[in-house]
Amino acid sequence: MIYHNISLLLIVAIVAVFYEVTKACVPVITVPPPTTTTVCCTPITIASHPRVAAPAGTPAANLDECAMLRRSSGAVCPVTGTLTCTRATGTTTSEVMLQLLNGNVLVRNFQGTGSSISATVNCVNGVWTTTNSAGVVTPFTQISCSQLTTSGGDTIETVP
Repeated sequence: MIYHNISLLLIVAIVAVFYEVTKACVPVITVPPPTTTTVCCTPITIASHPRVAAPAGTPAANLDECAMLRRSSGAVCPVTGTLTCTRATGTTTSEVMLQLLNGNVLVRNFQGTGSSISATVNCVNGVWTTTNSAGVVTPFTQISCSQLTTSGGDTIETVP
């Protein structure tokens, strides 16, 4: 304990002598706190992620392209988005399929037997991604939205 006090007194004395000799302040370096920023994605649009026909060799290749595709994402710095493929009005379907593609390569396939299927996508470092079947976060650039139509929307109109 006594050595600790002596060491402290020596340090104070050295600093005091340095100040008297130089008449200068000891420089103080201030390090600003680190800033973290989120790299934003642009909103998902028709231009950024166009709808394409399902490429040959993919599960939706032979399905109908009349289903409706809806893209939803925030307008300012979105971090998640929702893609929804809904069967065409007036049709009966046995399957609705949403495919996320990178060029003609299938990244992820979503399918269902209801009237629509939705997928949540994520913005990672400024790029829209999905998790592929192997569990790997993978970017996608195009979307296909298809349905297997079992009956069309025929109507009858009687004109007087």
